[in-house]
Amino acid sequence: MGRAKPSGSRAPRVVAFAGPSLFGVAGRELERLDGVELRPPAERGDVLAAVAERPDALVLLDGIYFTVPTVTHKELLYALDCGVRVIGAASLGALRAAELEAFGMVGAGRVFEWFRDGVLDGDDEVAVLHAPAELGYRPLTVALVELRAAVAAAELEGWLGHEAGAALIAAVKALPFSERSAGRVAALARGLLPAGARDELLGRLERPGIKREDALVALQQAGAGGDEPASGAGSEPPERGPDTEFSVFFKESYLRPPRCRVRSPRATAGFEASPPTLLEAWQAVQALHPQAPALVEGLRRRFLLASEAVHAGLEASADDAAAPAFSPPLLPRRELLAEARIRALAEAAVAHHGDAGEAFSSLARRLGLARAPVRRAGSDLGSSGDDGRLVGLLAAQRGLVPAWSFARAFAASPHAPLVDAALAVAAAAGEVHRCYERWRGDRQTCRRALSEVAAGLWRCAPEEVVAEGARRDLFPASGFAPGLWEVLERLAPAERLARPINGYREAKSALLACELSGICPRPAWEATAQEAFSAR
Repeated sequence: MGRAKPSGSRAPRVVAFAGPSLFGVAGRELERLDGVELRPPAERGDVLAAVAERPDALVLLDGIYFTVPTVTHKELLYALDCGVRVIGAASLGALRAAELEAFGMVGAGRVFEWFRDGVLDGDDEVAVLHAPAELGYRPLTVALVELRAAVAAAELEGWLGHEAGAALIAAVKALPFSERSAGRVAALARGLLPAGARDELLGRLERPGIKREDALVALQQAGAGGDEPASGAGSEPPERGPDTEFSVFFKESYLRPPRCRVRSPRATAGFEASPPTLLEAWQAVQALHPQAPALVEGLRRRFLLASEAVHAGLEASADDAAAPAFSPPLLPRRELLAEARIRALAEAAVAHHGDAGEAFSSLARRLGLARAPVRRAGSDLGSSGDDGRLVGLLAAQRGLVPAWSFARAFAASPHAPLVDAALAVAAAAGEVHRCYERWRGDRQTCRRALSEVAAGLWRCAPEEVVAEGARRDLFPASGFAPGLWEVLERLAPAERLARPINGYREAKSALLACELSGICPRPAWEATAQEAFSAR
């Protein structure tokens, strides 16, 4: 259970994902788990969102799968990289803990031990159908691990023979997990077990079993802080290598705000019921806000200056690279540190060379581009200076700067109204798009219609939509991230509605009223190196 906490120390803050494994646990039992916040069974992205709240520990007991994307190893590893203690037990958590024990995830309980030791090897061992949250996640089928534990106890006590117990387990194992109802198990037991043993075994299956026992062990272990001091909210994340391409894509696709602070006005489905990802919120800004092209250019320039700092062997000072404190945070601390480092490196490049122009010229010379004009499709992509050529070249290299880099800069904004407005727009647009998808069936929205929507938003000719999208960092194909047409397809139904069905229009108006320059502090070099910021 871990060592006793020193007198006067705070209880670790623990977030636990639980459902059927804790069904029927009395309130008094939970009250003893100081600092534990229970949440519904986890699905993909829930762990990422929880990490942004900087808990000391995460406990994964139950997770939803089969009907929605399940919790992946990648987000659990990301939580560990962020310095959060991650414990798994009872159900999906036990399986993931056995798979990731070598990487630092902690397992608790007998189900974990069975997976770790190779006694069990299938996720159907812990899978159950269960009732919704309103009914306390009551299990509607029998978990195979519960049957195994009951049979093992019966054999140990001597009132059930090994062969009979093994036959029952094999018969239940042959059923899909969704068909292992108590009635079906009872019917199999009637044909395979003696009457007395059958009734005793079925009675045991009606009482709380091994999953609940393991779940309470894991929660108590997390609340006690384990064998090592907790390392979440107040500690530095461990030094790890840069994100892989898949890791960046994973965050783009699934990182959602930990707690939605706004609800889309007059929405028929709550903002909290269908929260958008932070990337979707940023893409709403890219597509809708008139200042988006200037902001994207500024972020590209900042990326180039940071690159020059790296090439020059410069380092950001500890003070400059310290992550700003946002409350409540929308990003894990690791992401805030990465964002702060980019800002600090850009400043370091300017300070080293004396001004931004010299820093851009130095980078151009390193890349052999100091005298090379950059043009594409007959359009000048930059000014005559080295900075303009480099920005133009960077814009032509689709996806060279991951979309996540821009989304992270957006999400790191300390200006809550801007971020909240973008999240509300994305949530309302997503709701309308889901309604539209149900209505249209297999039919596809043609590119011509999407071009007309974009032309209206951007006040350009339809044939200029692709070029204008590129200025906003929305390309027809952007690798892992959704591209121009995917973003427009998500927004087009809400833009084309003759009469609103939710608060999309109000949310959009609130977003357009925000200044995008508030996304990140404006370093001194931006005033001279990017006149577009002040242009309207």
